[in-house]
Amino acid sequence: MSINKFLKSNNLNHVDVKRVNLQGDLKKLPEILGPFVVYDFETNGYLNSPYFSILESALLLIEGPNKDGYLINGLTKAIGPLDKRAQEVHHITSRELKDKPEWKDFFAPLFGYCLSNGFSMIGYNNKTFDRHVLSAVIDKIGVKNFCLASLCK
Repeated sequence: MSINKFLKSNNLNHVDVKRVNLQGDLKKLPEILGPFVVYDFETNGYLNSPYFSILESALLLIEGPNKDGYLINGLTKAIGPLDKRAQEVHHITSRELKDKPEWKDFFAPLFGYCLSNGFSMIGYNNKTFDRHVLSAVIDKIGVKNFCLASLCK
C-alpha cells in the first residue's frame, strides 16, 4: 500500500496534510536514503514524568525519487495536566487539545506503516530528544521489536 492509500484509509479530520515536492538539491535525498520521514515533536513534560505525552507531531514523508511527499501536522490529546515549563516552549493550550485523538490512534499506525515499509526515520531537533521521545511512546503503547536510528541537523 502506498502512503497515499494509507492516508486515505485513515481518518484525517484532526491533522493537516499537504502535498510537497522536493526542490533543488533536496531532490537527491530519496536517491540516497530511499523513502524517509523527518519527524518533530512537541511534548508534555519530561520522559520520566507520569503525564509525559506527545502533543504535536509534524512529519515530512517522502516515499522515494520522483514521488510526491506529504507534510503532516496534528495535535493529540495530553495525558494528564499540561506541564507549565513545556507550555512556555510550545504554547499549546489544554483548550486546543480538548477534542483531539490520542497519539496512538493515528500517529502510531502512521509510524508503524513507515517502519514496516523501510522508511529512514530522521529526528529533526537533536540527536537524542526526538528519537528518545518516539522510542518511549512506542514502548508505552506496547509496540514490540522496535528499533530506531536518528539523524539530526
